[in-house]
Amino acid sequence: MAKASKQGSVAQPPAAEPKWADPPRWSPWVLGAAAFAGIFLAAISTWVHHEVTHASTGYASFCNVNDTVNCDTVVTSPYGMLVHVPVSVWAIGFYSLLLALTVRVAATDPPRRDRARADALALAIAGSLFSAYLAAISAFVLRALCVLCAGLYAVSIACLGAAWVEARPLRQAAAQLLERWHSVRRRPAASIGVASAAIVVLGLSGWLGAQTRLTRAQVFQSNPQFFDWYTSQPIVDTPIDGGYSQGAEKAPIHLVEFSDFECPHCAQAHVTLKDLLPRYQNEVRFTYHNFPLSNECNPAMSQKGHEHACRAAIAADCAAQGGKFPPFANQLFANQGKLDDKSLHDYAKQVGLDVDAFDRCMASSAAAERVAEDVKAGQRAGVRSTPTFFINGRKVEGNLTYEKWLFAFAVELDKS
Repeated sequence: MAKASKQGSVAQPPAAEPKWADPPRWSPWVLGAAAFAGIFLAAISTWVHHEVTHASTGYASFCNVNDTVNCDTVVTSPYGMLVHVPVSVWAIGFYSLLLALTVRVAATDPPRRDRARADALALAIAGSLFSAYLAAISAFVLRALCVLCAGLYAVSIACLGAAWVEARPLRQAAAQLLERWHSVRRRPAASIGVASAAIVVLGLSGWLGAQTRLTRAQVFQSNPQFFDWYTSQPIVDTPIDGGYSQGAEKAPIHLVEFSDFECPHCAQAHVTLKDLLPRYQNEVRFTYHNFPLSNECNPAMSQKGHEHACRAAIAADCAAQGGKFPPFANQLFANQGKLDDKSLHDYAKQVGLDVDAFDRCMASSAAAERVAEDVKAGQRAGVRSTPTFFINGRKVEGNLTYEKWLFAFAVELDKS
């Protein structure tokens, strides 16, 4: 009986994995239309970038409306570039790939179609996160609205929504992506293809130019109000000695700043110049001077003012004596709410200063005397507030936007 039972048993075939449901018919069309719109807007943004930075005559884009609504400010900012390539060029490649995946979803059968659905969702999520980052930079750092960029942000949201619907249920999309990852690892040709595409994009940057060089005529055409204002600013003949300097001594532009480490506008200027000055390595010599807005070390101030400004200035001078001024200044401007002596000591340790030498410098009178000399130099030059700049002697009170710094340097470099 046991033998008969064994012979009569039949092996059951393994259960088939459930098939991934077909996407809604409309989702590839919506995703394709959004991707095409992204390519179109990114191409226009690329052209604007090229014209602003390379046009032989003055050029202002159609969305250069004012200081707030201004595509030119955004596309020529350091955030408009990624690995020395305009972000708009990357966007063209991104949306072209998304469009190709959409065509594959609409025109092929499983399993290629299913892999394309999963890939499109992964791309759409990445694109939306990057768009959110750029939108935050535009709103809170540049404080300028780029109409073309806003259109691309909307496109990224539309792509994410369509790809999300197309890839449901998401558990199946995750499984397809994991399978795709293992497949790419086993196929070196795919990695070579991606690297080749990146090289092509980087090659385009030679035409578009990572360096912005404008003429006086372009500045006047793009923003005549700024041109008239800037060229009307007084030129101070008083020599300004001392301070911390970086850049070629014989650079055509000498940029001098009087600043306060507890001043919010000075922190904004610091961030802007930190991104801008590397583009003018042999053309701008930058000198930083302390001008704390506190009567504890600045006789020009009638009130106590910024509580920690004087000690922060002394600490920065001590950091300069130790050869660590740039990273130390970065720490001070990034932590304006924590400039007490303990924090200053911690920043010295973080940037690699000899903390014992730093502490001795802080306790001596030499650093305070050098800060006092900076203050006197500022008073002789007529400094009343921070930040105050002298661009080849031309006095500019207050911070400038990234675009206006480009304009100012263009005016100084082009003396025709």
